[in-house]
Amino acid sequence: MKIQPNMDDIAVKNEIVDTAKAYFLKYGYSRVSTAEIADDAGRSKKTLYKHFPTKEALLAAVVERVNSTVESEIVTLLSDPALNTEDRVRQVLERVGVHLVSVGSVLYDDLESKEPGLYTNARQHQRQFLSELLKTLLRQAIEAKAFRANIDVDTTIATFLASVEALAKPAAVASHADEPTVLFRTLVSWLIAGLR
Repeated sequence: MKIQPNMDDIAVKNEIVDTAKAYFLKYGYSRVSTAEIADDAGRSKKTLYKHFPTKEALLAAVVERVNSTVESEIVTLLSDPALNTEDRVRQVLERVGVHLVSVGSVLYDDLESKEPGLYTNARQHQRQFLSELLKTLLRQAIEAKAFRANIDVDTTIATFLASVEALAKPAAVASHADEPTVLFRTLVSWLIAGLR
C-alpha cells in the first residue's frame, strides 16, 4: 500500500523549492548555502534535508520547477486559438529564449564555472525537455504546411537551443535587461524565414 504524502509536507517542500529557486536564479548555486535557504523559508536545515538529502537534489527540484513553469506557459500558447501557426511558433521560441535567460544568466553560468558536472546534467535535462516540446511544435507546423516539409527538425532545434544558450550569457542579458525578448526576436525571425 502506497502512503500518500502529508499535505503539510508538500507545502513545506514547495516553500523550500520556491525559496531555493529565488536564491539560485539571483545568486547562482555556489554562492548560496542550504542554511540560507532553510532560514529564509522559515525552516530548519534538518527539515530541508528531510525533503532534499543533498543540495544537488534541491537543485534538481528547482530545475524541474522552472521547466514545469515554462512548459505550462508553452502549453497555454499552443492552445491559443487566436494565434496562427507561425505566430504560435514565434511566440513559443521567444518564450524559450526568455526562459533560458532567466535560468542561464546567473544559475547556469555559475554552475558551468564552479560545478561543471552539475552544469552538464542540468543543461542536458533542460535541452532534452525543451527539445521534446519544440519537436512537437515544429512537426505540427510542418503538418499545417506553415513550414517546408524537408526540415531537419532535430538539427534545427539543436542549433536554436545552442544559439539561445550563447545569447543567455550575462553580458548579453545585461545589454537587454529591460526587454529580454529583444535578444531573441532577430534569431527567431531568421529561424522562421529559414523554415518557410
